[in-house]
Amino acid sequence: MLGSLKVPSTVLHMLSACAVALPLFAHADVCISLSGKARLDVDPECKIGATYPGPVYLGQLGVPNSCFSIQMISPMLTASGNAGVTSESTLSLVSGAGQTPAIANEAGVTPITNEFGMVETRRFFTGRSVISLIGGKIYTADAGVMNGDGESEQLIVTGGEGLYAKAKGTFYVSGKTIGQWGNFNGQLCYSK
Repeated sequence: MLGSLKVPSTVLHMLSACAVALPLFAHADVCISLSGKARLDVDPECKIGATYPGPVYLGQLGVPNSCFSIQMISPMLTASGNAGVTSESTLSLVSGAGQTPAIANEAGVTPITNEFGMVETRRFFTGRSVISLIGGKIYTADAGVMNGDGESEQLIVTGGEGLYAKAKGTFYVSGKTIGQWGNFNGQLCYSK
């Protein structure tokens, strides 16, 4: 059909250039900034072990209240998923190897008695999360610190499924999020 049309050669060259360039743009990363509210509710079934196998989850070791369902809301998304506190190797620059979660007792900070009957000023923890979004899921490796007033946590996106198979990004969560709404913000990047 095109052979019978009189198309100037400059137009054909431009179309050829576009056809070559389009695949380059088709794989461009899209990065979106997100912020909103996040909430964790205790998940006694510890579903994270089935949705993100591999890490050692405290809930699978019998530690109560260490697996959670996740809800996230913002003007741009509504998401849900599962999370669990993990035991991970650590290295102290002073005393050698350790494991998370770890408890600190700092001078000058008012201690509390935690749910295990231990005195602490802060707790350092690690975890994993699977968050379902429109178009797929993202997987995160989480680390944070908490005390009686709430927690502050960093979630590093390690990959995903569907649209987010090669996703990257980082989210930050703060406030009292267990059974309450805290805040989150961050960036999610994925290939189109």
